[in-house]
Amino acid sequence: MRVIVAVTGASGAVYAVRLLEVLRQARVETHLIVSRWGAQTLREEMGLEPEQLRDMAAHVYAPDDLTAPVASGSFPVDGMVVVPCSMKTVAAIAHGFSGDLITRAADVCLKERRHLIILPRETPLSAIHLENLLRLARLGVVVMPPAPAFYIRPASVSDLVDHTVGRILDHLGVSHGLSRRWRAESADACPFPAPFTPALTAHGKAEPEGPGEDVTGNRLGQWEAWAGEGRFRVCARAWGTDDGYVIGLFGGDRPHVGTVVVSIPRPSLAEPGRYSSTSSVISLPAHKEEEVIRPLGEELARVTRSPVVGVAGVHLEGADPAAIEALVQNCREAGKRLLVLLGREGGLRR
Repeated sequence: MRVIVAVTGASGAVYAVRLLEVLRQARVETHLIVSRWGAQTLREEMGLEPEQLRDMAAHVYAPDDLTAPVASGSFPVDGMVVVPCSMKTVAAIAHGFSGDLITRAADVCLKERRHLIILPRETPLSAIHLENLLRLARLGVVVMPPAPAFYIRPASVSDLVDHTVGRILDHLGVSHGLSRRWRAESADACPFPAPFTPALTAHGKAEPEGPGEDVTGNRLGQWEAWAGEGRFRVCARAWGTDDGYVIGLFGGDRPHVGTVVVSIPRPSLAEPGRYSSTSSVISLPAHKEEEVIRPLGEELARVTRSPVVGVAGVHLEGADPAAIEALVQNCREAGKRLLVLLGREGGLRR
């Protein structure tokens, strides 16, 4: 797969950095263009030099290089993302003004009927902005303002960034597990889950606040959180040691050992001063629990800067795709609740 990523001078450089990071992990061939003001915003907002961003892409072009392959319709690409997209760039694309490589590449995507996604970042929007965006939407451009979603219960800015980047990946057709997807229990259900606010008692336990949301914890370094009901009920556990954590994720009809993951923290390549993590995974034949245990292990390793060993095994007999998706969502929810519990009870040691 081949995708053009263009970065302009609007606020929101973090979206571009995260998108490039995830596309590289997904082995997508990226062609990067950073405008002059996009480079300046990258410095101001993230303390990064353009060279650090360019190291994350497969190919990089100067913003005024109209001889680049992406300037021609004969060069096949699967899509283009302008992230973030300034109102100047919106206006230029909307009116066919190809004054640089970013707007020329976008113009090529339009004329070749290729996928074009823009993340316009401005507020409030003037009538001119709205008219230009409407013009692009009518031409088939995906107009995706980076609006935060709170049904995912974000615990950090990174959660909000990952949700937006996940939506970009959805439109590019790149599979991911960056963020929780919306799933109402029924048409009459409240669109927002019950608040997850366990209260610590004198015995060191967090009492249930509602059905399917019971959690327990103590000061001996063991924590437990649950999500879902019946066959879809999932348990996430954590044990603290002097050097790191052991976590488990089990549920369904037959809890078992399906996948083992070891996550190790490391300084982020994209954001100096911040941490990321990498993992080694062993999955038993025909087991796919990596999808749910790896993100939990890596997030805990990143936040605590400690090694994490995770074990997962969830299974439903005769499950159809919808049932599997429901179980996966409960796994992710139980993991998020476990992280919240660790934070509230002082379990997240750095």
